[in-house]
Amino acid sequence: MAEISRQEAVRYLLGDATDAEKEALERRFFEDALASEEIAAVEDELVDDYVAGRLAGAERIRFEQVYLTTPDRAAKIEFARALQERLAAPPKGAAAAKWPRLLALAATVLVAFAGAYFAYRFNEARRELARIEEQQASLERRQKELSQELATNQAERARLEKELDLTRKEAESYASQIAAAQRDVGETIAFTLAGGLTRDTGASQKTLEIPPGTKQVKLSMSLPADHYASYSAVLRTPEGREVWKAASLAARRIGPALALDLAVPARLLASGDYIVSVTGITATGRAEPTADFSFRTRKS
Repeated sequence: MAEISRQEAVRYLLGDATDAEKEALERRFFEDALASEEIAAVEDELVDDYVAGRLAGAERIRFEQVYLTTPDRAAKIEFARALQERLAAPPKGAAAAKWPRLLALAATVLVAFAGAYFAYRFNEARRELARIEEQQASLERRQKELSQELATNQAERARLEKELDLTRKEAESYASQIAAAQRDVGETIAFTLAGGLTRDTGASQKTLEIPPGTKQVKLSMSLPADHYASYSAVLRTPEGREVWKAASLAARRIGPALALDLAVPARLLASGDYIVSVTGITATGRAEPTADFSFRTRKS
């Protein structure tokens, strides 16, 4: 099993690990005894660095706010501080003979602290695992009950369907027509562009509100009464980025005027400003700029 990195251990000890990371580490404590020793070693390093003043910035603040919240950890800090002060002034003479025993005692205390802490975390993880297993069992029982209820409902539904068979087809057809109409209304919105009969992009912009669920935007615009064989249209941003284009478009006549309809996928339109440039194609195939239309979109 891979070793626990120092970064993982520090995030866990300082409370920065996510719930998923904590659960994964605690499962490793349960499955691998070496995992607890790796965490304990990093914890000792953090304590020594804090006492020696080597922790700085956000890491020191997190250490003081998260780690130093229990009496046993505070006692561990005091012990480490006393130990470092003792190491800074080595004993002389007869006292030096006691130094190995003092180090052994310090190691014993540190191991005891680490063992107690990880035993506590192990028990917490085991209780949490038991709670999750109980929840899973409860969900399975509820699933079984729902399955039985579903079977009963399906049998009742089959009985009712037989009784309503004479009118169901007509009702379903009517409901299908209504649903189709509602879908068309909700998925397509129409927008009329005006004021763009000349190539003048300074015309006042209209704002098109695009609600969630819209799949298509139908843009309608009036054209000069020129007679072209067909039209093409290009949708761009003011910066010139091409968003959409179409060719071989036919205009429809509205009295003496002409109108051109464009069906643009709504997914291509983000909130912002756009320019539609319409080009007329003569019978000989020559392209002639016809009109520009500017508008603004806002997605809700």
